[in-house]
Amino acid sequence: GVNLGLGSAEVGDLLGIGFAISGLGSLATPWLSRYTGRAAALTVAMTAQVTTMAVLIGDFTLDAYLLYATTSIVFQFFWSFSLPLLMDQFNRVDDTGRFIVLCASAFKVGEIAGPPLAAALIAEGNYSEVLWLGIGCMAVTLLMALTTERRQSAAIPVMATA
Repeated sequence: GVNLGLGSAEVGDLLGIGFAISGLGSLATPWLSRYTGRAAALTVAMTAQVTTMAVLIGDFTLDAYLLYATTSIVFQFFWSFSLPLLMDQFNRVDDTGRFIVLCASAFKVGEIAGPPLAAALIAEGNYSEVLWLGIGCMAVTLLMALTTERRQSAAIPVMATA
């Protein structure tokens, strides 16, 4: 946001609004995933997040405030939307229920490693490389989740109906 020419207060306000709205993403997850299926819901969420990052790469002709408001709020909504689906992946691959305990630790690894890596990629106020890293990470996450989903779907026996 600051790179787009917004003030720190504006960026903070928009991030706060996005964070408040993001809770609705988690609440929407059960409904949409029941309606479309987990794989489709996760694909929609990840695609929306990748799109918001891709829009911020390059030159901008749109109003900076509107651009940052839209991308940050949409990104945060779908971030919170995708977390329950990803946690469900953890839970469904382990029948013992022990693996889900490590879910928070796995997320923290990204929170610890991500900022220094992102900082190393920033060049003279250009955040494009950081956004490309985010897009790559989202693509790998989606690929892994869809692979897990496909394997689980294939492992579920089809029951005969009377």
